[in-house]
Amino acid sequence: MRELGRGKRRDDGPIIRHTYLDEPIDLVVVDELTTGWYGRDWPAAERAEFAFLATLGIPEAGRVFNLGAHQGLVALLLKRKLVPRGSVLAVEMDRTNAAACNRNFALNGNAGMSAVHAAVLDRPGRVHARRRSNGNVIHDAAPAQRHLQAVPARTIDALMAEHGVPDLVYMDIEGAEVLAMRGAHEALARVPAWYMELHGDEVCGSFGGSNTEVVRPFAAAGFVVFTSPSEESPYTRLDGLDALTPDRCHLIARRR
Repeated sequence: MRELGRGKRRDDGPIIRHTYLDEPIDLVVVDELTTGWYGRDWPAAERAEFAFLATLGIPEAGRVFNLGAHQGLVALLLKRKLVPRGSVLAVEMDRTNAAACNRNFALNGNAGMSAVHAAVLDRPGRVHARRRSNGNVIHDAAPAQRHLQAVPARTIDALMAEHGVPDLVYMDIEGAEVLAMRGAHEALARVPAWYMELHGDEVCGSFGGSNTEVVRPFAAAGFVVFTSPSEESPYTRLDGLDALTPDRCHLIARRR
């Protein structure tokens, strides 16, 4: 997703209401990205992954991890569309966005939802990230740089040990998915369904990986993998790793 500008950011701004995938939802305006991405209705046809995920048999009382939750809209949709009697854990790297997630969850009366301020990576600790709404992790950064924020890092396996095994991991973390999967060995063996936005070899390469490195463990673990070139395009079964695009795309993996 494209960065629309930074400006002054806050988690107690005015409220907007739109209908997203047929769901009326209130959101606090945090910054330009709130209005740029969420300042209009979303027709259901714009997000093909929700229709596909609904066919996977995820229990209504199930558990979902939303990794890279931004300001919480997708987490709210996951709750309403997939696990209305279950729970959603939203994990968000940016501190202001994480606070906005919890504000938006309260605004919409969604029980069973919570947000954690953390980056999802291959090992625990602390990392530095850009101070912007859709920022990403910076390696080997000097902590004194004013445009960076220190962020706690968690692995998927550690989140699972603390919060329980999810029925779905939904991940959009700006290229760091290659690192997140290196910290998900136990989760790969136990979580039955995964969605992620793959950010392409150029972006993944900045984290030392590629689309193929992210997808290979799913193939090795016996998952059926489906991909889509865009948010609104249908998903088709991936016929081997050689058929995987090096460009940005979307992935759904389900255990056989």
